[in-house]
Amino acid sequence: MDLAAGPGIMARPPRLATSRYKGRQCCFLTFCTYERQRLLVERETVDALREQLLRSSQANDVAVDAYVFMPDHVHLLATGLTEDADLTAFVSHFKRQAGWRFRRDVGRRLWQEGFHDRMLRDDSDRWPTVAYIVANPARAGFVTAAEEYEFWGSLIHSRDEILKTLAMHGAYTAPGLHF
Repeated sequence: MDLAAGPGIMARPPRLATSRYKGRQCCFLTFCTYERQRLLVERETVDALREQLLRSSQANDVAVDAYVFMPDHVHLLATGLTEDADLTAFVSHFKRQAGWRFRRDVGRRLWQEGFHDRMLRDDSDRWPTVAYIVANPARAGFVTAAEEYEFWGSLIHSRDEILKTLAMHGAYTAPGLHF
């Protein structure tokens, strides 16, 4: 905790060099709701965020391999599709547009400042990261199996495709993934 940010307030996570977020990079991202409030529980809210995620990914040449909307945070795996793709621009676009619409419709702030990230070093990290994202609701105790949670998916694969691929990678099973 950074005490300069004030008691009980986390400072914005440090960023890698700007160039690390550009091009065909793959990054595991986490965004938290403001003060970790449980704002992502209504289908209408999550559907609107999913639509904005699609628009932001298209506008920034980014594929969203997997996502999960938890009550107070979002995990996603994002991959730049071109050499011009910029993951920080994608995050900024998504959070700004989604936050603006949420404030307009609900009258509250949606996002905490900043985001957490982990750059994937190579493709062998991709499916374990997808498994982590998909199994997150089961690990949190919201469901007993990933298939039961409605607020996860991908913008490039069907849920069935993800579950089948995870089953093929048996070493990547996680709590909540039952094959």
